[in-house]
Amino acid sequence: MIAVARDAAFSFLYEENLDLLCAAGAEIAFFSPLSDSALPSETAAIYLGGGFPELYAAHLSANTALRAAISAAAADDLPIYAECGGLMYCTEALIDQEGRRHPMLGLLPGRSVMTPRLTLGYRTVRVQTDSWLWNAGETVRGHEFHYSVGEDRPAAIPWLYTCQPDAFRPEARPEGAQQRSVLASYVHLHWLACPQVAARFVAAAQRYWARRKTCHGVPGMARRV
Repeated sequence: MIAVARDAAFSFLYEENLDLLCAAGAEIAFFSPLSDSALPSETAAIYLGGGFPELYAAHLSANTALRAAISAAAADDLPIYAECGGLMYCTEALIDQEGRRHPMLGLLPGRSVMTPRLTLGYRTVRVQTDSWLWNAGETVRGHEFHYSVGEDRPAAIPWLYTCQPDAFRPEARPEGAQQRSVLASYVHLHWLACPQVAARFVAAAQRYWARRKTCHGVPGMARRV
């Protein structure tokens, strides 16, 4: 089972990405970081898409039960993939437009801070290191659209991608973060540019569930993920 965040705070991801996951054999279960107190049953991976978590930061922070559930899953190395708003949710805190601090998941060191400046544009990114989803050197396309920036990121946290130069940004720049099984970036990627990623996502979920069954004795291992 791949749990996909979908509610007022997390309302954007490329639907083609979900189509590719389903075609690769995944079973999708939507959940709400705003209102659900637990992850869907038999969750074997999480997809945190984009949206507007800054508008619902207080409610996301107040849902301590789900925050704890996701943090525990991450500590167990459950595969987690996050984009833009999902990245913001994964940080230690979100600082809203009024400067108020809202604790988030704490899966990635640092915080996301709202600014008046929009970051916008199409991106081509090159993967920096191997992971459960990517092979180093692969390239994929997507876009950025966000008003927040990351702050207090430790230098030791590996970057996930390199954004390739374009007409508006002539210099390559690092992007995203990779922390254990958590992969996060501001870039919304369109997987049709790298369709094999869906099969890898499903395979990672299958490996996690098989390990969980072995280590924790989960009865009735699901045939679908």
